Amino acid sequence: MLPYPEVPNIANSFTDLGFVGVSPNVIETWSALRMQHQKSTDYFNGSIFEKRVDGEIGDAPQVPLLYPLSLNLVKMMTLALTDSFVGEVDDNDAAVVFTPASYIEVTEKAKKVTEFCNGILRQSKNASLVWELDFDRNLYGGTVLRVMPDFSSPYFITWRKVVMDAFYPIFDPEDPDVILECWLANYLYPEQAREKYGYDEHVAMGYVLRTEHWTRTKHEIRINGTLVVDERNPWGIVPFVYIPRIRTTTPFGDSLVKDIFGTQDEINMRLADAGEALNYNLHPTRWGLNLPSTFSDKNYPVAADAMWDLGRAMNKDMKPEVGILSVDNPIPEGLFKYVQFVYDWARTSVAAPPIAFGEDNGGGQRSGITLEIRLWPMLKAMRTSRSFMATGLARALKISGMILKQKKLTDVPAYIYDAMINGEISARFHRVMPRDQAAAVDEVVKLLSTKTGPAISLETAQEVLGRGPAELKRILSFMGDLESQELWPFTPEPETPFGNSSTPEA
Repeated sequence: MLPYPEVPNIANSFTDLGFVGVSPNVIETWSALRMQHQKSTDYFNGSIFEKRVDGEIGDAPQVPLLYPLSLNLVKMMTLALTDSFVGEVDDNDAAVVFTPASYIEVTEKAKKVTEFCNGILRQSKNASLVWELDFDRNLYGGTVLRVMPDFSSPYFITWRKVVMDAFYPIFDPEDPDVILECWLANYLYPEQAREKYGYDEHVAMGYVLRTEHWTRTKHEIRINGTLVVDERNPWGIVPFVYIPRIRTTTPFGDSLVKDIFGTQDEINMRLADAGEALNYNLHPTRWGLNLPSTFSDKNYPVAADAMWDLGRAMNKDMKPEVGILSVDNPIPEGLFKYVQFVYDWARTSVAAPPIAFGEDNGGGQRSGITLEIRLWPMLKAMRTSRSFMATGLARALKISGMILKQKKLTDVPAYIYDAMINGEISARFHRVMPRDQAAAVDEVVKLLSTKTGPAISLETAQEVLGRGPAELKRILSFMGDLESQELWPFTPEPETPFGNSSTPEA
């Protein structure tokens, strides 16, 4: 781990970061966004649980913690919804698969374009990349994808996720999916700055500040304010894609967890109150009247299985007696109903019904239709979230195509980057809800055996069965091998309008 932060602290001046010519309103927006991100991070990593009753954060044993139970709903919901977004993916499967758009005829060229696009995503660490992108969208409201030329890779393009708080964009006022200008800011070791940019000046702090500036016409990099890269942007487009989770009142997107902060605090405080009530009632304050001068509270310990000796009575005829101190109803019954309500509301606010966490509540496992109805809020939320992700990935393909077109690589035919630029490739996601394999097989069999002819292609049938179109190629190749070896058991004879040309032997 680096001994310094990856991105500049928010206390730094934006002018020091090299953001020259940026208006105060934009800087104020960036600052507010950074503070929102910091709050989301504090809740996710549990830093908020270090807060004391007096409002301070730190080691102060004499002041009790404000949230001693540390129930982290933000972390639970963020991870659960991110996993749900990826869907039912096999171990060796990709989180997202590119396919020709529905209006495109699936020709051999279209298949090659699809294979090329999937190759870019695959070499960009498809599964982990998509998960990390959606994680940022849920926690912060959006994520940033960088498109980079990479001529050492077989597909010449690599996609990388950008640290959210290192990125400062200016959106097109008419289309927030288009970035007109942006800055990136992060720290480097002096050795990194020297080897990569030739910056060899004395550094007193042990690290240097790197700021990168992109517009549609130029690209600049500064190290501690010194210009080390000054070149023209050959693509005419800023090679970054900002993908919101959903976009409503702000182009930066809406965070999933923003509405959970209050409910998490409330649950932690009320359960802490319940813990205090149990503690006070199980270990009540004792009092005494007319106690002898030799009395000591050490004779009345507060501990498990402790026993108090109250002495002997003056009346010798009284029998020995042993009793237990108890308190009736130390916690109001309505407290737990209230906590359950707040907890259920927290899950409802993020479209995560109880059954998504394995809580059946009766009836969820009786039929697939019942399960789908119970998961309907999550299914709708995932469709909306995936629509924004699909738009962002299409934008990344367009930028990738423009880079390939500008480079004019001989290994990449023109029809590939033209299809990428024209949006002829779309993203396909996996199912959110598990599907019964028997139901899938039954559907495929019925569609293939309709009286008017097959109502499903073999490629789509393989996808429905969860195998992918590559399985079809292997099947056809296998059948070809059998025929060449004369092992295929049946070869149909050519038919005439009246049936087979040959007649059965007597």
